[in-house]
Amino acid sequence: MGGAVHGDVGDRVTVTVRVRNAGGMRLLVKGKGGTLLHLRWLTSDDETARIRVSIPEGGGYVRAEVRGRPNGPEGGMEAITNPVCLRVGDAPAGAVSDVPPVPERVGPRRTV
Repeated sequence: MGGAVHGDVGDRVTVTVRVRNAGGMRLLVKGKGGTLLHLRWLTSDDETARIRVSIPEGGGYVRAEVRGRPNGPEGGMEAITNPVCLRVGDAPAGAVSDVPPVPERVGPRRTV
């Protein structure tokens, strides 16, 4: 997670977030200034959300949070990603598109 997407102001970008081991919690996708772009209750332990966002004037970012574990504090932070920057303009020369690998196994669910 992290990196940058380059394009023109208003270009639409698909953001894909895969969340595992978080059934019963909430997924929040936020943008520049903490603006809430997407909110979803997670009903299973392996879910994928896809949302479309526009590159804002001056650029911005998008990041995901998972909050509120079952039997825990309502707004408790469980996970947060690094931001993916949304940059206005062309990608730098030599930039390589990157797609991170998806682990084959799901790790144990935290119970603390």
